[in-house]
Amino acid sequence: MPPRPPEVSSRHLGDVLVPTRGGVLGAHVRGHPRRGRLQADPVCTCRDEWRVAVVRSRLEVVVLVSRDRELGEIDALRRSAGAWSGLILVTGEPGIGKTALCSELAGRAKGDGDAVAWAACWRSPPTPPLWPWRRVVRDLLGMVGSTPADVGPLGGWLEHLAGGEAPVTDPESALAWVVDALAAAFDHVGRRVVVVFDDLQWADERSLDVLVALAAQLPHLSATVLASCRGDELDPERLALLSARARVVPLARLDRAGVGAIADEATDDPVDVDELYRHTGGNPLFVHEMLRVGACAGSVPVTVSAVLADRWTLLSESARQLVDVGAIIGEEFTLNLLQRV
Repeated sequence: MPPRPPEVSSRHLGDVLVPTRGGVLGAHVRGHPRRGRLQADPVCTCRDEWRVAVVRSRLEVVVLVSRDRELGEIDALRRSAGAWSGLILVTGEPGIGKTALCSELAGRAKGDGDAVAWAACWRSPPTPPLWPWRRVVRDLLGMVGSTPADVGPLGGWLEHLAGGEAPVTDPESALAWVVDALAAAFDHVGRRVVVVFDDLQWADERSLDVLVALAAQLPHLSATVLASCRGDELDPERLALLSARARVVPLARLDRAGVGAIADEATDDPVDVDELYRHTGGNPLFVHEMLRVGACAGSVPVTVSAVLADRWTLLSESARQLVDVGAIIGEEFTLNLLQRV
């Protein structure tokens, strides 16, 4: 079993958050914050990502704060028919708002009449081979009441995505045929296609191969893939290949003004925004969770603790030692001081 992470208090949350770049597992939020205080049901604290995906799928409302620039950038692409086709890679740490941003954009695309399909990946148990594309094909063909056989000669490869045997076994040839089959499926739908590919860092190798190959063809297919990704958990070579073929939209932590905006929307109670910003480091979901349990009341929400524990397991032993020392020293320290300690 991995070493147990250190206990943390809200006073030290910012210290631990910075080196571990933590996020949040998920919460069931209901109500509209602009019309009243946020409420949240108990959340799943199990580190089984399958169950985390279920929790995240139950999210009923997510507030997008201080993301006007990113939304405006992608909205500008939406208004330009040619530029909207392609791969858009939304990157950032857990809890930063990648899924929320993709959900908002997917909703707008659906409102414009686009065919929107959603595929999510998970870390444990591993995502089955080609599962995301299998889900996409099933949903897109279902929208028009079709089956793989209706697509034409490439229907056999769509059957392969549905779990059937591949018509050929050579990996490189199979990859090319799968990409062509997906292109045929997109065209069969008869309108612009938008695919949301959530948690790309947990996709299987074959699905990533398909995405890399498909990305070059997307501008010619009247199709867009919105992919969310934790950049530090995806193989660097894969990330470089995808980034070279994508419009990359990085999401940063919120500044103090952004944290204050969340507080204004989430509660009518007075909040020390400076303290809230210091405790959370500007991570949007951390801000929400701290507000839910009483801002800076001295306790850490169970969701935040679970995320820190999850991220802790990804660190090497030497990195864990640095986090221990850094959390004791304080929020700021020099490399020389860290070396002496």
